[in-house]
Amino acid sequence: MFDTASQSGQAVLFCLCYDFPTRWSAFVNGGGSFQVVLQKNHFPYAGQSAKQITIDAITTYAAANGKVASASQAVPDGFSAALSGTGSAALTIPADPTVMRPVAAQQVFLVLRYHFGMS
Repeated sequence: MFDTASQSGQAVLFCLCYDFPTRWSAFVNGGGSFQVVLQKNHFPYAGQSAKQITIDAITTYAAANGKVASASQAVPDGFSAALSGTGSAALTIPADPTVMRPVAAQQVFLVLRYHFGMS
């Protein structure tokens, strides 16, 4: 199983207001960008014990006008290396008028697509 883990796409889902309530409150009340430090322990157990986690894509989703809207974010330079090396990496997601709106009741979902290696 672990031999093929790096070949298959993995994903982890966060609801920003529930998984990071303090950071969400700072975003809603302070404007600007949503900032969070992600750690290896935010990933499933197999990913936590991996030597290398590589983030392939970052996407946010939210309801907008009765539909699901999405916004792709660039993976920051050095993000995967920091996550794999020190076990944590800072992520900043700018506000936008559709998905990342600073509204307390807005439920924004963050999906990280990744793969990992055991060696």
